[in-house]
Amino acid sequence: MHLYELLPYFYFNLTQLNPLEVCVGIVTLVTGLYFKRCFPRVPNMLAALVVGAVVGAALNWFFFTRNGAAPGIALVGKVAAGLPPISTSDFSVESLKKLAPVSLAVATLLLHLEFAILLGVLLSLILYLHSAARPKVLVRSPDPALTHRRFRTNVSLPTCPQLAIVSVEGDGFFWFRTLCCGTATHVF
Repeated sequence: MHLYELLPYFYFNLTQLNPLEVCVGIVTLVTGLYFKRCFPRVPNMLAALVVGAVVGAALNWFFFTRNGAAPGIALVGKVAAGLPPISTSDFSVESLKKLAPVSLAVATLLLHLEFAILLGVLLSLILYLHSAARPKVLVRSPDPALTHRRFRTNVSLPTCPQLAIVSVEGDGFFWFRTLCCGTATHVF
């Protein structure tokens, strides 16, 4: 049903609403919204369920049970205990004809989804390796204008010809591999 169909139905059936049940519903909704906004780490729907159940039980006791009357707030009936009965599946030709198009569509969808995930992982790996293979290597020099001659990256500062102090920015896998092989001099 659409909203424009529900509103007249709601309006014409207002007399059938139980005010206590409406109260429990509003308390449950407000509790859920409150916990979602003020305590985002707490599962808000679980908190709303607990508070709504407590409010419903309290209202039932206060207005009905303590006076000896039957509960006025409708509760969920008794839930069946145990497992469902064991039964065999229907493998008739007719049921297989009905299920074949749906299962084919689901299999196709899962295949496309699996391919899309694999492609995304592969693309992110390629982009990561591309950026990690080219780290920024900045030559640092002591700046006489700063206190304690702190190091800066400035091309106008003089550098020492015997010793290069560098800053490697980025992931260091390829940089460390180059250092271990002893071929780091070509970087400068």
